[in-house]
Amino acid sequence: MESFDVIIIGAGPAGLKCAETLGNSNKKVLVLERNSKIGSKPCGGLMTTQGINYLKQDVGAEKFNHVFMNVADKKNKIDIRKNPLYTINRIDLGQFQVTKLNKFQNIVIRKDSPVKKIEKNYVVVHDKKIKFDYLVGADGSSSMVRRYLKVKTNKVGVAFYS
Repeated sequence: MESFDVIIIGAGPAGLKCAETLGNSNKKVLVLERNSKIGSKPCGGLMTTQGINYLKQDVGAEKFNHVFMNVADKKNKIDIRKNPLYTINRIDLGQFQVTKLNKFQNIVIRKDSPVKKIEKNYVVVHDKKIKFDYLVGADGSSSMVRRYLKVKTNKVGVAFYS
């Protein structure tokens, strides 16, 4: 059975940043992405100034100084110039993050690798068991890891960074 110290399920921004954080460690890390292309998840790609500064280069982000919210048929314009938001192409962001990971020998990324099952110390991908010591769930709002851990969630929220 193949074995890794850490398996990260999900190669979105959070999963790839987690892998980057582990890049200089002595941990053997596997990032599993169910899609054939990193960043192809349909998402707004909304980022804060802090996120854009993390990139330290232009990746085609578009800046927004106002947000419109519709509540009870009333349109409200919110000025966010002090803390603007940006949209970014998720595929461009994913490729930027993957490029940062290429320098680490301890990181393996596998696309087209949906996790079919999670057990206490292994996951099943393409009918093969892969052992782990640590499991990171970066697999989104319908997280398989969250369900495996039986973490209940019944609240929905919207957050704005300020």
